[in-house]
Amino acid sequence: MRHILCFFLLLLLNSCKNKQPEPTAISDREYVVHGIGSTVIIQSFLDFQNSVNSLNHFVDSYTYDSTNTQKLLILRKEWTNTVISWKLTSIFLQGKLGSDIRSSNLYASANTSSIENVMSSNVPQFDLAYIKSLEENSTGLAAMEYLIFGSRPSDVGGSDLNI
Repeated sequence: MRHILCFFLLLLLNSCKNKQPEPTAISDREYVVHGIGSTVIIQSFLDFQNSVNSLNHFVDSYTYDSTNTQKLLILRKEWTNTVISWKLTSIFLQGKLGSDIRSSNLYASANTSSIENVMSSNVPQFDLAYIKSLEENSTGLAAMEYLIFGSRPSDVGGSDLNI
């Protein structure tokens, strides 16, 4: 009987002991999601930021010497690189992708008459408040496309703009 009593006593003591929970293992899905997030999505936004910084550099360079045709051609190339980078980045902002991402229109077409009105206006300074007051299709990549390439890209040597 003593053996049975000792056995129950040991069983009772073991059952009262606080057990430490097992560490939660990170699943394979979490590793994949983290990997995609850090190596693909974040990297594409960093590439886009670098592309925009480079475009700003060439815009400044062309602004100071706007008669230099070579600088205009380089500016056009940088703009094209920026748009490609935007397309690669913006797919992460849209959700499910369609079957043909290559030809999707990822920004509104330029409103050329509105852009012409902005250029002919006597605005003393183009500050952030003024830019925000303009229509969306009068600013951004669409407006830059119009200003760099003109109304018909094929007229200015940019006939291969199927980006």
